[in-house]
Amino acid sequence: MREARLIFPVNGTGHAGIFAEETLYNHFHGSTHHTGTGRWRNPEGHLEEETVRIIDVAYTQNTENDLILFNVAKAFSIDAVQTEVYLRYGNGYVQFVNAHSIMDNGRDTEFYSPDFAGVVDAVNQLIDDGQTPGTRVAAFEFLRVALSKGTQGNHKRVAA
Repeated sequence: MREARLIFPVNGTGHAGIFAEETLYNHFHGSTHHTGTGRWRNPEGHLEEETVRIIDVAYTQNTENDLILFNVAKAFSIDAVQTEVYLRYGNGYVQFVNAHSIMDNGRDTEFYSPDFAGVVDAVNQLIDDGQTPGTRVAAFEFLRVALSKGTQGNHKRVAA
């Protein structure tokens, strides 16, 4: 088994973190959670700091499981309106995931799933239709079901 890590901001993200955590432990049957502090320099050079949730997940690393981790990070980025979400895959490769990312797990391939693009559009529409926790629950349940059915993607090599 390998260990992946996701880091989500805590403050101002509504219920997005809770639903992301639930999705992770529903797929991987458990995870370890820590609270920490994230720091970085903003474009103006000032130090920024925020409370973050650090989630470690033990899993069998393969493209399907990496895609689940990526999709959770991407859905969180979209729902919580975050610039980026930190994702470290089981092989140690780190990707900062945003709303426009495609999976890059550091194994010389990019993974794009046309089906997932449709799932994200549908989740975004559910969220846009109402900003209530119940709507977010419905959106993440839709995402959970879509992930459980799997998505068929196309692999393509990218230049090193």
